[in-house]
Amino acid sequence: MMIGELHPTTCRKRGLIRAFLGDRRANTAMMFAIVLLPLLIVAGAAIDFARQSAMKSKAQAALDAAILQAALQPENTSNQDLTTGARTYFDTEMAKDVIIVDQFSVKRQGDTFTATMTGQTDSTLLGLIGIPSLGFSASSEVRMSERKFEVALALDTTGSMEGDKLNRLKTASAQLVDRLSTATTASDGVKFAVVPFASTVRVGSDKEAEQWMDDAGKSKRSADNLLPGLNRFALLDHLNRPWTGCVEARLPPYDVTDEPATNSDPDTLFVPLFIPDDPDSKWTYPNTYVDDVWTWGGTLAKIGNTKKYGIASAADASFPNKWSSVKTQKPYYFYSNSINISGPNALCESKQLLPLTTDTVKVKKTIDSLIAAGPTNTTEGVMWAWRALSHEAPFTEGANKNNKNVDKIIVLLSDGNNWVIGRPTDDRGSEYTAYGFVGNGNLPGAKAGDSEEDIWAAMDARTALACENAKLDGITIYTIRLELDDDRSADLLRNCASKPEYYLDVPDSAQLDAAFSKISNDILNLYLSK
Repeated sequence: MMIGELHPTTCRKRGLIRAFLGDRRANTAMMFAIVLLPLLIVAGAAIDFARQSAMKSKAQAALDAAILQAALQPENTSNQDLTTGARTYFDTEMAKDVIIVDQFSVKRQGDTFTATMTGQTDSTLLGLIGIPSLGFSASSEVRMSERKFEVALALDTTGSMEGDKLNRLKTASAQLVDRLSTATTASDGVKFAVVPFASTVRVGSDKEAEQWMDDAGKSKRSADNLLPGLNRFALLDHLNRPWTGCVEARLPPYDVTDEPATNSDPDTLFVPLFIPDDPDSKWTYPNTYVDDVWTWGGTLAKIGNTKKYGIASAADASFPNKWSSVKTQKPYYFYSNSINISGPNALCESKQLLPLTTDTVKVKKTIDSLIAAGPTNTTEGVMWAWRALSHEAPFTEGANKNNKNVDKIIVLLSDGNNWVIGRPTDDRGSEYTAYGFVGNGNLPGAKAGDSEEDIWAAMDARTALACENAKLDGITIYTIRLELDDDRSADLLRNCASKPEYYLDVPDSAQLDAAFSKISNDILNLYLSK
């Protein structure tokens, strides 16, 4: 080897060194390792701050709910007790979240309640740089308002409600009464009406002498299946079947309006229920209670022949002293599962409604007395709840609708669709409802010969219009669908409600407490203005 010439091994080593120094891949890996930790910290910070924000929102919602509960406590409750109670409620609301509460307090000054809290939530990757937790705070304030409430409970008490459903309804609705009545400070801060409904509504036999009742056959509705000018009260007495307090639907459009009942427009008066005697065949007709007289024509003609009641002619209709006595048949049970018996009051099955009152003992007693019987006519439930809230006759306990400090609310519960047995091959068109027979022509959109489905659709249309008119009159409507699963009931009750969230679908009666609790919370949110 010549002097100055490199050994081959040395050349190979130098080549490897040059290759290593020229390889940028090692630099990339080293650089990535250097910047990885800051990147992780930045990404982790974003996650932790988002979690902090979410926790703050949850804490704010829980604090809002807690202060509402505190504001419902008796006026002499100390701030310490208010804080303790609200903290318990807050902790329950936040039970699924891991937080540390550093400070929590509730204070009352006059009618204003103030709640504040501070807390911490654990961090994740920020802990790598010495930030183990992130703090947050929330505050809330409510003021006892001067608003007043009138609440009408329109409760379906049809036969399908029998048993557990009705018992749970009684408990849940009584709890709503208790909660709202104890929350308001004024003695008349909240009034309640109870309107049980089935096929008809019972206003009460003590209302016979009221000016809004038709006691002289003035309304055209009174003449259905009878005679013009015939006093139904007198006829009921003549048959020794005194009126039990139920009324029929007014003629359209008054069936779905709150038009005051006046003698100047007789069709606005309310007509006592009188279900006419059916033809004498107990195996075919459910309501025969006097002997028939021979009559030409179809079923309606036979039903409308008043000679069987002892009224010989139309000229005698207004003169009860000219009516001859008749013998009524012994009442019998046509349907084995019905508490109802035959007679002119046969569909008067619900308990008497209770007009608006501040007497919560009476309200809860009425609720507890409810029984289940009869088919469903939701329109009558809506309308009599509206009338109970009204300042106009027939009931005048409600505040004037121009009083903006009073909220008028209907809570409508139903476990069934509008229903009646149709008779398409019979000129009656159907069995009797608050609208009479379909063949009487009082139910818009339905006529004799229509199918049951067509009749039900016409009934639904009247319910929908009743809801719409009530809402236009300033009534807030909550609806509860109980243990139903069909598009028809869902569409009707959802559209009846004032807002989509005011429609509550309850698939199991065990959830009724939660539904009524939500409604009472909504109402109290109006009373406790933030």
